[in-house]
Parts: sequence; structure tokens; C-alpha cells
Amino acid sequence: MTPPKPRGASSIRRGGLVTVCGQLAKTVIQFLSLITLSRILSPRDFGLVALLTVFVMLGELLRDFGLTQAAMQARSLTRAQASNLFWTNLGVGAVLAGILASAAPLLASTLDEQALAKIAPFIALSLLLNAAQSQFQVQLARSFRFMALTLTDVAAQTAGFASALTAALLGAGYWALVVQILVALSVLLALRAAASGWTPLLPTRGAGMRELYRYGIDVGFAQLVAYGAYNTDSYIIGFRYGATALGVYSRAFTLLMVPFNQLLGPLTNVVLPVLSRERHGSGEFTPTLLRIQYVLGGALIGLFSIVVGLAQPIVELALGSEWAQSAIFLRILSVGGAFQVLSYVAYWAFLVAGQTRHLFWQNVLTKAVLAACVITGASMGHGIVGVASGYAIGLAVSWPISLIWLTRTNSLSGYEFGSSGVYLLGCGALIALACAGTFDILRHHWSLPLLGSTLGASTCGVSTYVLLALASPVTREPIQDIWKSLGVVLGRNGRRITSDTSRRGDRATR
Repeated sequence: MTPPKPRGASSIRRGGLVTVCGQLAKTVIQFLSLITLSRILSPRDFGLVALLTVFVMLGELLRDFGLTQAAMQARSLTRAQASNLFWTNLGVGAVLAGILASAAPLLASTLDEQALAKIAPFIALSLLLNAAQSQFQVQLARSFRFMALTLTDVAAQTAGFASALTAALLGAGYWALVVQILVALSVLLALRAAASGWTPLLPTRGAGMRELYRYGIDVGFAQLVAYGAYNTDSYIIGFRYGATALGVYSRAFTLLMVPFNQLLGPLTNVVLPVLSRERHGSGEFTPTLLRIQYVLGGALIGLFSIVVGLAQPIVELALGSEWAQSAIFLRILSVGGAFQVLSYVAYWAFLVAGQTRHLFWQNVLTKAVLAACVITGASMGHGIVGVASGYAIGLAVSWPISLIWLTRTNSLSGYEFGSSGVYLLGCGALIALACAGTFDILRHHWSLPLLGSTLGASTCGVSTYVLLALASPVTREPIQDIWKSLGVVLGRNGRRITSDTSRRGDRATR
């Protein structure tokens, strides 16, 4: 059944279109960075930064603790409230940065990597920079200035990549990755502060912070539980197998998470404000969310399916033959990524519905399952492959648990979301088989070059996806709707350009 078009669909489409286009540009930059730096730096260089990134991510969760989401979904946000959130984030970020910098020698001796003591204080600065920009991000998102959010993000990533590439070519080693992080966050802070036109007031009492903090605490604990589960694999690999092994694993994980994080994370800035407005207005946001799952889930699951079928040639082409052992991890993690896309839609539903307490307890259950699967996989004697397999299985099991929980605590129909998700996963399996079979024929039977075989197999996968998407009204209707919306946007722009040109011509004539 195709859901009816909601009143907020146009806002979702406009914001989503801008965000997706910008994130595609950002993804290209991320892939260029990934490919280029992987051919200059060593697995150990990436492993060192990956070890610290695990702790920085923990610091980010503790620093924000759901306050950004609380500000995003609030019916109204006064300047005093936003200012208090700004100073809260900045103060906590400064404390956590100091803790990480102070713990650097202990961390280095525990992991027997003295380089960590040198770079940890600099990596810790990222906590402070991100804390400073978070409320500028909120101001832009609540004003529906998605173009500004996207352009500042792309510009920051470009600056970070350029600085890292320069440092790497000059022989800076792992310091190039440190430079990339700090430059990108510094540029992001400067651009978003300028674009928002907002300046924080001094902290004030009586601004009505209780509800915001309460919402943030619930979301923060849920995210903290998720962090512990999602990083179990990195902890186990880093502490048991060392920085080099973690570097190999992290390259596969990064190849997987670049499209995931660069699309779903920023799309939250679009989805939450718009769906929250629908909830506070008509009270009904389910149809819009279901359409999002049809289109967004289908696109990302199709992408992950292509990666499953072509993991080996993708790694060899993107990273080089010395990273070939990353391919098996990429294939396994991509299967889990398909399920994680569907779980992300449930996460949005919990946030928009204000079911933060249920989100926390649901996360306790699903992330405990995920951590248990990772630990079980690591203990079965299969090494890093067992860790990756446990991670993927945990993500697969978590999705139906989220749907069941959401159905019992909200008005959303778990059956509709579940049946469309199963259909998308089935299409993904066919896409993966089509890609793998086509590549085998082109490479081993027709003896085409690696690049040509990969491109041919990818084309087959995309064609299979398009045919499957158009074959079912479940996915055909939303795709047609997006296509029509794109035509309307382009048509309006074209008419505006023509009109502006005409007016300029009239003025010139006069």
C-alpha cells in the first residue's frame, strides 16, 4: 500500500534534495581522501587515529548528550535557551578535552604505542571545536537553511582533505590525519558561525531548560548505550590485535560508513524539524516516514548490495592491493549496514514521537544483543572475521526488535515498515548476486581489465535495482514523486532565471 502524501512532504523533499546533493559532493571528497591517503599512509597510521577516534566519539556523546536533538525537535527555542545550551556544550567539551589530553600517557603505555601520547592532546581539541559549532548548526537547521548547512560541511571537508594531502606528501605520516580533523572542524565552526548570524548570550537562569535537559538526558543515555555496542569491535581489535590490524579493519569500515554517515547524519537535520512540525501540527507523521524508508532505504540498501557483490575489486581499485584483506570485512559489514539503514528510520520515529525513554530502553536491549554478538564472534576463534560477522548479525537482529518495540509504544505500524524493509532487502540480495555473477563473467571468462569488469558489474547492479524498484508500486510511486519534485524544482529555477534575465534586459533597454 502506497502511503498518502503528507503536508510536510514538500519540505522534506526540498531539504532532502539539497542535503543529498551536498552530501554526494561531500562523499566524493571523502572517497578521494580515503583513496589518496590510503596510498600514501600506512595501516598503522590509520590505526593510531582510529584508536583515539573511539575515545573522541565517547567524548562527543558525553559532551552533547542529546542536547542537539532536544534543540532540533523543540516546538520553540528561545535565544536564552540556545545560549545556555551553547555554554553547556562548550564547558563540558573543554573538560572532556582536558581529560583525554591528560590520559594520553596512560593510554600510550596501555596500548604500547608511544605515538598516542603525542597526538592525543591535539585530537582532544576536536571535542572543543565541535562543541562550539553545535548550536550554530541547530540555528541553521531550525531555520530550514539546509543549503547553508550543506555548503559549510562540504567546504570544511574540502579544506581538511587539502591540508591532509599536503601534510602527507611532505612526509608527516599520521600527523596528516590529525591536521585533517582539526582543519575541517575549525573551518566548519568559522563558516557556520558566520552563516547563522547568531551570537550566544551569557548563561542565564529561568530560561526554561528543564524539558530540554530531560529530553537530552534520555537521548544521551540511549546514544551512550549505542556507542558502547557500536564500538565493541574497535575495542576488541585494537586491544587484542593492535593498531595495524585496526587500521586494516577501519579502512573497510570507513568505506562502508562514508555513504551512511554522510547521508543519514545530515538528513537528520532535515527530517527532525519537518516531522516534528507535522507532529505538533496534525499529529500524523507516519506516512512521510514510510515514504522516506521506501526511497532512502532502497537507495542505500542498493548501494550496500553492490558493495557486497564487488567488495574485492572495490578495495583493490580504491585502496590498492596491499589493503586486499580488508575486502572480506567490507563485504560482511555491508550486509549489516543494510539492516542499520532500516533501524535508523525507527530511530527517527522514536525521536519525533518524543519517546526518548522508550528509545533508551530499546537501545539497552538491541545494543546488548549487538555487543553479545560481537563478543561471541571474537571468542569463536575466527579472529577479526568473527568480530565483523558478529557485528553484522547484531545489526540484523536489532532491526526487528526496534520495530516491535516501536509498534508497542507508538501508533506506527510495524508491519508496514517491516514488509517494505523485507522487500528492499530481498531486492538487495538479487542485486548482490547480479553484481558478483556479472563480474565473474567479465573478469574470468571474458578477461576484461579489473576496472572495466567492476564498472560493467556495477552497471548491471544498478540496472537490476531500477527494474526491481519500478516493478513494484511500493517503491515506484515514491520514486515517481521524487522525480516530479525534482522537475518542479528545476522548472521553478529555470523560470526564475528566465524571469530575472528578462527583467535585467528590460532595465537595460529602459
